[in-house]
Amino acid sequence: MNQFQFELLLDFDPERSIVTVDLIPTLTASAVTRERLMAMMEAQGYADYYLFDEAIDQFLEHELGLRAKAQKIYGELLRRLVADTPAADLHGSVAESIEPADSHGIDDNKAKEINAADVFAFLNNPATCFDIAEKQDAVIEVTTSEDHLFAYLNVTRAFGGEPASKQAILHELKKMSIGVSLVEKTIDDAVESGECVHQLVARGILPKKGRDSQFEVLVKDQVRTGPEIDEQGNANYLDVNEFVVVEVGQALMRRLPPLPGKGGKDVFGRSIPAETGDLIPFASNLEGSEASPADSNVLVATEKGHPVIFERGVSVDPILHLTNVSLATGNIDFDGSVHVAEDVADGLIIRASGDVVISGVVGKATIIAGNSVVIQQGLIGGVASEDEVQDKRYGAEVKAGGAVSARFVTMATIQAETDISISEYALHSKLVANTRVLIGEKSGRGSLIGGYTQAFDLVSAKVLGSKGSVITAIRVGAPEDTVGKLRHLALTSRQKNEKAFEMRQKLHLLKIRSRSMNPFAKQTEGTIKSLELQLKGLEEMLSEYQAKEDKLKKLLLRSKKSRVSARMKVYQNVEVDILGSRCRVQEDSIGGHFSFDVRRVVFSR
Repeated sequence: MNQFQFELLLDFDPERSIVTVDLIPTLTASAVTRERLMAMMEAQGYADYYLFDEAIDQFLEHELGLRAKAQKIYGELLRRLVADTPAADLHGSVAESIEPADSHGIDDNKAKEINAADVFAFLNNPATCFDIAEKQDAVIEVTTSEDHLFAYLNVTRAFGGEPASKQAILHELKKMSIGVSLVEKTIDDAVESGECVHQLVARGILPKKGRDSQFEVLVKDQVRTGPEIDEQGNANYLDVNEFVVVEVGQALMRRLPPLPGKGGKDVFGRSIPAETGDLIPFASNLEGSEASPADSNVLVATEKGHPVIFERGVSVDPILHLTNVSLATGNIDFDGSVHVAEDVADGLIIRASGDVVISGVVGKATIIAGNSVVIQQGLIGGVASEDEVQDKRYGAEVKAGGAVSARFVTMATIQAETDISISEYALHSKLVANTRVLIGEKSGRGSLIGGYTQAFDLVSAKVLGSKGSVITAIRVGAPEDTVGKLRHLALTSRQKNEKAFEMRQKLHLLKIRSRSMNPFAKQTEGTIKSLELQLKGLEEMLSEYQAKEDKLKKLLLRSKKSRVSARMKVYQNVEVDILGSRCRVQEDSIGGHFSFDVRRVVFSR
């Protein structure tokens, strides 16, 4: 026996671009299902349209309820037919009592007297038409950054409608007057995939600030770091110019004027003006020099002496000439540069704000210079005497605000702000340089044997260690606790940020309350001022933490490029430390270099 069902009728409204589905009563169709509906959508070309999934679910639920009610009515009509009730009289009585009926045994000819429309009429014209899909064209949207230097493309893909074409995207850009430095790949990718989200489609041209004042040095370096080497490689230690001397009125440095910048354009093609570079003055703490009365951009010497070159100026130091430093002269403390023509005896101290140049040999003495130290022969130290400070291991010590150079060094401590250069050898000494330690870089044996050597960028020698396998310790890069400091700083910053966030929230609530007129308004205002001061102090502290964190990160990044190099030979028991990771050489080897790779020190030839 037939069951009450619905036929589906799909229709497309071109004005609204909407697909609708309607229910047509029938006694012959199969049951309505989502699969049947989707099959009809595909058959009629609506499969790619945007589906209203929620509306489809409501439609299927609604159809199921209507079909159940109609089936009950249909069953009751069949039962009345069994009782020989004329079909024309059924309409008045069925509505009074609708109960399910068993249709078995009913004559098919009698059943044909009932049609689906009659059954559906008992449901009082319920809604049967639903919007279930929409034909949508691709949507193209272009946005720009706040400074209008960047434009971004958003494409919502089409559902049965017109996809985004390159012409359409270009038209949208043109409509917004965007045409500077288009990113063609973004457009092509969007057309190919049919959609994209916030992709850079055009970029403006950033303005470039003009070059600031630059400073051109007009004199030579203040000292020569070693003797002249002839074509045969022989060194003439008798012909060495210890100092460069300038005369009064001699030009030392020229300030080059700042240059205009280069203008830019935003994505709309509008010009963005550029800043001219800054006019930077000469340094204010220069001595023995001043700006020329004839040309304020030229620095000239006001006294005869030795030039000390800085980034933004040149000072002229008077020179102290000594034959030697011994018990006859006593300790030397001089505001300027010192030149010792012969030797420095044991137990003496030389302090100078400029350079110290010693043509002879230095014994167990102390040399402290504000700039560079040059020892043209060598430094012969030894074990510190018992009456010296306990933490002073060696009797000879050199500290320089610039570079240190010597022919050889034995059992001494050297600390340099920049480079340490030794031509022959360094034996059982402590060498600490902020940039490089160079042993035998241009000439000489170039051996580093024993002791402790530290530099940030590079330790380089021809030979590291000795045949006797003496322990030779070398460290490059940042201190090994740098990573720990960075982690601690990051944790502290995060905690302070959380506290600042809580204070901002509290301030916000208090400000809202203070707007209301109540007896506690003045007290609340005092609390707000106190919290604002605390928050300001906390934010300043966070700024300092961020600066420290950035500095530590730069140190770690720079440390990964630090190297230890042996150009000819590496002996057993040479130990290299980089960022706390150590590598000790187990057997003699030809030259190579040590570097930091994946949290460990590696040696490669």
